[in-house]
Amino acid sequence: MARITVEGCLVQPDMDNAFNLVLTAAKRARQLRDGGESFVSAEDDKLTVIALREIEAGQVTTSSVEKYDDLSNDKLSKFSGLEEQPGITPIGFEEEEDAEEADEEIEAKVAVDADSAEGADGAKQQASEVPATD
Repeated sequence: MARITVEGCLVQPDMDNAFNLVLTAAKRARQLRDGGESFVSAEDDKLTVIALREIEAGQVTTSSVEKYDDLSNDKLSKFSGLEEQPGITPIGFEEEEDAEEADEEIEAKVAVDADSAEGADGAKQQASEVPATD
C-alpha cells in the first residue's frame, strides 16, 4: 500500500494549502461514497485514502470536484422537486393558519397537563395534612 503524505498532495497546482486539501478530499470521499468512480485502484483502502491518492496523482482537483458536485446537484434537482409532482405535499404546514392551529392545540394540551399536575400536587398535600390514625 502506498503511503500518502500531505506534502505529496500539496505539490499539486491547485492545492495551495492544507485547508483546501482537506475540503477537496472530503468532498471527493463523499462523491465516492455516493457512487462516484475511482480514478485509482481502490484496493482495500477507505474512501478518504482513495480520495487523497487521487489528489496526489493529480487526477482530482478542486475544480473537478466542484464540477462533479454541480452536475450531481442538477440531476437531483430535476428528480426530487416536490413542487413539480402533483398530489405530493412536502412535510410541514401548507399555510400559516395550520401552524397557528397546531400551536393553539399544543398550548391547550400544556394547560391541561399543568392543571392535572396541580390537581395531583393538591391531592398529595391534602393527604399529608390528614392526621394519621393509630
